[in-house]
Amino acid sequence: MPELLQRLKAVNKKLFLVTNAHPGSLRLKMQTTGLQHHFHHVISSHTLGMAKENHGFWQKLKAHQHFEPQRSVLFDDNLHVLRQAKSEGIKHLFAIRQPDSQRPPLYSDEFVHIEDFADILPPNQDGNILI
Repeated sequence: MPELLQRLKAVNKKLFLVTNAHPGSLRLKMQTTGLQHHFHHVISSHTLGMAKENHGFWQKLKAHQHFEPQRSVLFDDNLHVLRQAKSEGIKHLFAIRQPDSQRPPLYSDEFVHIEDFADILPPNQDGNILI
């Protein structure tokens, strides 16, 4: 995933990590993984006072960190989060089929599912996937 994030940053995409994780555990996870450096903003839903699946969350996030819902892409492993994001105007939604090998995979006809981020990247002129 870091390669994908680097590639998106290289083409000037604004990257947000938005999570329901508590700020303390999020800080620990970021220290352990070092992923925070790949994002423009790392946001815990706790700082906004509501979970991502709650009505109004995405509008509140938009007021906090400007983004354009019609031009935004959201990847999530929670169908309730994806449904709420859709109802608040986020246009491009992808379900992560199996983010945790300890949990069963997601199945739903509502959203495009991805197994691997490389699956959604367009090939280059030679037909190769660039990450």
